[in-house]
Amino acid sequence: MKIKPKILTAPVVRVFDQIMVQAQLDGVDYESVNRKERASLVLGTGQVWVEVCLFPLEPFSGPKPINRAESVVCDPLCAHTAINAPLTGAGRCYVNHLGIKRSQQKALQQLESKRFNSLLVGGYILRLTKWGDISALNNDGLAWALELCVSAAETRAYSNIWRHEESALEAGDLWRYRLIQGLKGFVQASVSSVEDALKAKRAGWKVYAGARQDEIRAALIAEGVRVYKCPYTTPTGRVFCANCPMPCDGTRHIMSPKEPT
Repeated sequence: MKIKPKILTAPVVRVFDQIMVQAQLDGVDYESVNRKERASLVLGTGQVWVEVCLFPLEPFSGPKPINRAESVVCDPLCAHTAINAPLTGAGRCYVNHLGIKRSQQKALQQLESKRFNSLLVGGYILRLTKWGDISALNNDGLAWALELCVSAAETRAYSNIWRHEESALEAGDLWRYRLIQGLKGFVQASVSSVEDALKAKRAGWKVYAGARQDEIRAALIAEGVRVYKCPYTTPTGRVFCANCPMPCDGTRHIMSPKEPT
């Protein structure tokens, strides 16, 4: 008897409170231009690349719209936001903010059109997230992010959600606590200091260091754990996010390929 494949019916855009969660298929809903990602490579494996992005539901407008948008969709403790970067010295977020404005307009159009994608369970690689942090989502949104992770063949994900694991338990929000626990096996803990890296590691998370990599690597090695360096080199190299042999999937400690500029 033939086994019918499981399909996850995924709206291209879902709304949780005032945040849009956009899950697009490369080559269908958009064409990836991220040179480190090289999303098109997954097609040769019979899979597809799904990229998640968070946007405020309110259109960008007024003075400093990116700063206000970051306050909605990014983690308040992220070291790379416009407000925090000058204080942390970790460098500004690498995302092209002009491109983000255009992408939000597209997400609003997709929301209005009520488009869906049918994802084969175990048939896609999930990038979580291009912009925004799942820590900004309410519990329903976090459950959706976890469902996307569980249904994926592989993940490429990092987040500040690890910072909220303890506080969710202390607040008695057991659902959120369990959701965060569930994400631990799919998502790297974003860190930019030795203190954060050790705290995340001791809580059972695998870290992704986007700044101060040498210091963090040394501290983790001193703790007796193995640390990996992202193998991406240049756009003309052989290893990209799509075909990476040591992906950011919550299973190993990883240092980013270069210090932010």
